[in-house]
Amino acid sequence: MEIRLLTNENIDEIKNLYADIRNNTYTLWDENYPSEELIKWDIERKGLWGVFDNETLIAITFMGKRCEDGEENFTWQEKFKKRGTFARIGVSPKYQKKGIATYLVDFVLKKLKSQGYDGVRILVGTQNINAIKLYSKFRFINCGKVDRYGHEYYLLELRLN
Repeated sequence: MEIRLLTNENIDEIKNLYADIRNNTYTLWDENYPSEELIKWDIERKGLWGVFDNETLIAITFMGKRCEDGEENFTWQEKFKKRGTFARIGVSPKYQKKGIATYLVDFVLKKLKSQGYDGVRILVGTQNINAIKLYSKFRFINCGKVDRYGHEYYLLELRLN
């Protein structure tokens, strides 16, 4: 497996992977999210990363700077000088339960730290038990809840040491 930065050449693969995840696993995503416009924006800001098994895209995430509008008004515990985020993490249903999400989150945290980020903040749906278990492995701290987009999310953060 290899993790690579995704480009406009990968847009069809990305859309197919998102649709597969949306249609065959638990997610809060719908037919409008993630949109092609959002995919292009993530690519433009060089933040969309994919895990490949040979040449097949099997997992994906955005990582980089701020992601959520209004997140500065959420209740957080830590004060970071430079904080990053990741979002829209997903693994092909055919490849789930094989440690790929753990592999990808580990990569993301190391990459953000190497880019000078001292902390990470993310949102995770309160009903997404698998994601909550995943982030607890990395010792994310739950700072509370927020309602966004008609759903309830936990506010999670992690100091990068």
